[in-house]
Amino acid sequence: MPSLLTSDETNSITGAFGDVFDTFAKQVTVWKEPKKVVSDLNLNFLYGYEDDVSSSATVTYEAVSGTYSGVVSRQGKKGDSDERYGAGFFLPDNQIRIKVEEDARDFINSGVNERVVISTKSYNIVGKESQADFLTKKYFVFLLEDAS
Repeated sequence: MPSLLTSDETNSITGAFGDVFDTFAKQVTVWKEPKKVVSDLNLNFLYGYEDDVSSSATVTYEAVSGTYSGVVSRQGKKGDSDERYGAGFFLPDNQIRIKVEEDARDFINSGVNERVVISTKSYNIVGKESQADFLTKKYFVFLLEDAS
């Protein structure tokens, strides 16, 4: 299908849009369920012949997190003004939206998320992501709810 824009124009426009994303992006830290690490495990035992030999294992937990860039959108309350946002909906006071790139989306969708931290405030992810494309750039939007 023919395009209205040449590939150079598309690259120029998506590059400018990427610059806007980078300009307004905030640091988004996603905390996952910690990894359980078992060490000092004694495998040389026979059950019933020695007292509590198997309890010598040491269990530690490793924190798992990833830090990415994302644009935060606080769509406002219904009473803020008569202006309507986007598709004509308003977010509750305790919800925000973040727009992230594909690497952040892949990390969020892998494993169990404990919380998302933006500017020292914790949020929980509500539902699945939605995809927001701009020409050849792919962004993903997540709805977050205040964890406090």
